[in-house]
Amino acid sequence: MTQIIILNWNGGSATWRCIEAVCALPNTQLTLVDNASTDESLTLIETSFTERNIPFLSLEESEVDRLRESEANIVIVRAKANLGFAKGINLVLRPLLFRKDLDFVWLLNNDAIAAPDALEKLEAALQAMPKAGFAGSMIMDAQNRAEIQCFGVQYFPWLSVAKMLHKGEMISVVNFNEIDNDQVDFQHGASLLVRVQMIRLVGLLDERFFLYSEEHDWQTRAAKASYSNIRVGESKVFHEGSMSTARDKHLFYFYYCRSSVFYSRKHHHGFQSIIATLMLASITAIRTRLHPKSMVWAMKGIAQAWRIIL
Repeated sequence: MTQIIILNWNGGSATWRCIEAVCALPNTQLTLVDNASTDESLTLIETSFTERNIPFLSLEESEVDRLRESEANIVIVRAKANLGFAKGINLVLRPLLFRKDLDFVWLLNNDAIAAPDALEKLEAALQAMPKAGFAGSMIMDAQNRAEIQCFGVQYFPWLSVAKMLHKGEMISVVNFNEIDNDQVDFQHGASLLVRVQMIRLVGLLDERFFLYSEEHDWQTRAAKASYSNIRVGESKVFHEGSMSTARDKHLFYFYYCRSSVFYSRKHHHGFQSIIATLMLASITAIRTRLHPKSMVWAMKGIAQAWRIIL
């Protein structure tokens, strides 16, 4: 069985569209974690279920252990606060790992619409490769559905930045037989199928990442335990992108820089992390065109990353 986990924070109609595309898939259960939304999005989602006569179980954060044995196909878990991505996902992963019938967990961004066979293709890929811990979809642009948003990610450790491969390319002109898979360092977290057996060995997401880089860290830790990641071009998901910080660009730079520097400190030696931090600051200055608010928040994120205890 596959458990689908979607995280909502003020997602409203976008989250509902994501849920609607996957809530009836066979041999799955769906858990929605609401990260203490401050708008009416959770009411909208619950009303949508009720109007369509789709049964669901609603749990408070304190009741999350009921997921160990719940037979409900759809569960909504209400977090007490905005836990961020890693901690919000871990909230439900912990009890779910006690289930013997669980093979995979599908992490799906709430601003992503999965193609009808997206999960089926991911499952087939992991079933065919027992030492693959992660399978990522081809992430397509939600507005221009012929345009690739991301198909694997390449990481540059001395710069502390990552590059989404094939971003902006039209799917019709990409020759997938010529793609160099050695460039892929990790799979994008917008649609990520994860092997439960691997989670039990490697552990949960690192909750010190509030937003961004948590899936990179997870896949790096898994690689050290000989679990690879693979990308599955037949699995397509249509993604809006960066909804959590879209209205507050300075917060994007804060969390991106914080997570990037912390990842570098965690996985690379001190000298490399210092150089990577300086390079990231320079790259951020170029990206923001020295916009004062964005730069201030980027520097706050970098400073905070260096204060996190390893």
